[in-house]
Amino acid sequence: EKYKTSMMLYRKKKDKSNEAYCLISLGSIEQTVNNDYKKAELLYNEAVTIAKKLSNEYVLAFCYDQMRFLYRSTGRTELAEENSLKALDMYKKLENWKQVASALSGIAYDAYYVYGDLTKAMNFYDQAQAIADTLKDKVVLANIIVGRASVYEQRGEFAKALETIDKGYELYRAVDNEWGIAGTYIDRGNIYKLMTEYEIAMRYQYKADSMYVAMGTEYARLAPLANIGENYVAQANYPKGLEFSLKSYDIMKKAGDMDANVCIIKGNIGEIYYLMNNYPESDKWLKDGLETSRKVSARRPMIGIL
Repeated sequence: EKYKTSMMLYRKKKDKSNEAYCLISLGSIEQTVNNDYKKAELLYNEAVTIAKKLSNEYVLAFCYDQMRFLYRSTGRTELAEENSLKALDMYKKLENWKQVASALSGIAYDAYYVYGDLTKAMNFYDQAQAIADTLKDKVVLANIIVGRASVYEQRGEFAKALETIDKGYELYRAVDNEWGIAGTYIDRGNIYKLMTEYEIAMRYQYKADSMYVAMGTEYARLAPLANIGENYVAQANYPKGLEFSLKSYDIMKKAGDMDANVCIIKGNIGEIYYLMNNYPESDKWLKDGLETSRKVSARRPMIGIL
């Protein structure tokens, strides 16, 4: 509502630059809250058209950076990477170091979460943090620090991962960033699950889920619900694991997601059916997950499914 009102005023003033920012912000809401990817893309493209007419690289870089998430969510891997690099190059040219750090952090996340390249991920996180350490933006720094913790987790360095997450949590708490705080609960829960501390792991996942419910965002719940399912599976409670995994999958399906998360959850559901001795259903989900992984070049989930 506020963005729409602002956009109306900017149009009245013929302030095209800020109109483009409003369009991108509205697109982000349509994508991440309403899960209307078609509407989001229309808004993003309208913003890009304005930015190109103005030859405004600040606005254009911002557009490309946001569109990376849309293309990743809808399985258009090449476009996602192309927009990510476009944004990074523009921000470097403009010497907008806050956004350079954020863009590098995004590339690092994809390297870890989608492609499973921990060395490449940490290299980009190192570059991002070297810049972020010179800035005063706590959220940017927190995002990078928590991202690094995920790499430590995958390396099996659990104590180091928890220590790093604590640093990120304190930064998020200092600026009252509830999205960030909820994310740290999810990450902590994942680490404690790997440490077989299931009660602690479940407590953190439920805390994150409760925060998302309070914020009124159904879509974000896909992460804690999937992780709660994994916790039940790890404790051999396969029916409950399947229940929560399907809840998470239904949210992704409703949104029309076609990304690494979809590949992972399909693999998880296939594994649960296998453990329940339902081999035909297991085979169906695993093959579907493998096909989706190949379509979106999600190598990390593909390895797990194989």
